[in-house]
Amino acid sequence: REGKKGGWQPADGDKGKGRDNRAQLPDPTPEQLAIVRALLTAEVGEDHPMRVSGALDEGLERYLSSIVGKHGEAAVRSAVKEAAESTKGKDLDEVGNWPAYALTLMRKSARHMGDRERREEKKHSKEEAPAKTEAKAEGKTEAAQRPASPAPEVVPEVVKPPVYADTDEVRAHKDVLFKEMLERCGGEEKPSCPFTKKHFESSAELVAYFKKALVEGTTPETRVVAQHATGLAREKQLSTFEDLQALCQGSCPGAFTDDTTLSDVVTVAKESNLGALLETVTLALVLDLLDNQVMCPVTG
Repeated sequence: REGKKGGWQPADGDKGKGRDNRAQLPDPTPEQLAIVRALLTAEVGEDHPMRVSGALDEGLERYLSSIVGKHGEAAVRSAVKEAAESTKGKDLDEVGNWPAYALTLMRKSARHMGDRERREEKKHSKEEAPAKTEAKAEGKTEAAQRPASPAPEVVPEVVKPPVYADTDEVRAHKDVLFKEMLERCGGEEKPSCPFTKKHFESSAELVAYFKKALVEGTTPETRVVAQHATGLAREKQLSTFEDLQALCQGSCPGAFTDDTTLSDVVTVAKESNLGALLETVTLALVLDLLDNQVMCPVTG
């Protein structure tokens, strides 16, 4: 596919595939757009595959502008620089959907930046805990000295049961993660389980193996990997996967909180028969394992 400058351009069928909810992001301010475009110009050269392929489109600029507003310019610089370095020298034909691929790389970098910020916030909150406890105790003493107010009349509310369903955004994100999984595992070459070293005929079989372990638990076939996978799923909080968290909330309104773990999401997806959401969570967990080489917190 040739563009005006002779470079590869996405076909009409590729445009927008796997970009989930970027259109729902707030409109960027002129200042945010100026920062993003300056960073893209500085870090991504004219002959870089991400620029030639058309990956640096309006949707990507919108996403990066939201990161400027949330985490600051440094987070965007880090995301763009890491994505540019990891794709430098790649052939255009190595990636089927450059816009989705570039977005996934930059999201991953931004997510890691968010992880660091959360760790800092958690550290500060622990340091402030004694002062808050003392203030709370003083507040209780004052409240005990005040006369009790009459309890307000409680009017029961009619609550409709929530409707959970797989969404188009979940299915599109699942496809993006699966393509990344194929690339990470060598395409159609035989990948292996990071825990048991068992080889599979394809990445699809490896993902199915992990999904079976998460859904069915310990069976003769999945005993070892079930212990590791379920232990890690209970340890990983959904809030550390920002893109996945938004998709889960869209599929299951009101079902998840900041303390929700991937194990909780698997349970809801299983009980609600949400196959696409279950596969998306499985892919996110496997890719996180491959990224960080994390050991199971239960078995060590």
